[in-house]
Amino acid sequence: MKIRFSNQWQQQAIDFPASVASDSLTLEIFRFYISQVSLWKDSTAVWKADNSYHLLDAEVDSSMSLHFQIPKDLAYNRIAFNLGIDSLTNVAGVMGGDLDPTKGMYWTWNTGYINLKLEGTHPACPTRKNRFTFHLGGYAAPYLSMQSLSFPAATNNQQLTIEVHLDQFLQAIDLRKSHTIMTPGKETLELSQLAKKIFTLPDEE
Repeated sequence: MKIRFSNQWQQQAIDFPASVASDSLTLEIFRFYISQVSLWKDSTAVWKADNSYHLLDAEVDSSMSLHFQIPKDLAYNRIAFNLGIDSLTNVAGVMGGDLDPTKGMYWTWNTGYINLKLEGTHPACPTRKNRFTFHLGGYAAPYLSMQSLSFPAATNNQQLTIEVHLDQFLQAIDLRKSHTIMTPGKETLELSQLAKKIFTLPDEE
């Protein structure tokens, strides 16, 4: 099975770094974790990926596609995964691979992993060089920011494209007031819940 994540702005695929002329906006960094990928038949999990932690980086096109070997003739009708890293993994200590802190997606031991990172510029931001910085994470209650997603997935369709609508995320935020989020907390949780909604499966699939 192949899962492709397509970054979108106003229904058009975009490459990073990106400039959106109509909004005088630049998108420079977009990275996020997908974890614990599983396939379901109704309410029963029929397959789970082992050690399933994947860092997707919009500047590295090859990272935006995930590939999995699944059993032949496996019957399923839904795929599920997390946007972010679960609490147990956050407290497990330093990890390797895509979870290696050198990837730039780790805060500290007591705040854990950054689940999603989005950076760029916009004239509305009252910051130095008009930069906005959204680093969303946090694994401790009441601000557990990891989000669970699921989508229909037919058995005979082993290639899915999930769209990530970045315009919906930024246009829902008042960048004059909310532009620099770099620690866990209430606003980080709210933005993580917003981020979940921008991942969609096109109707044709």
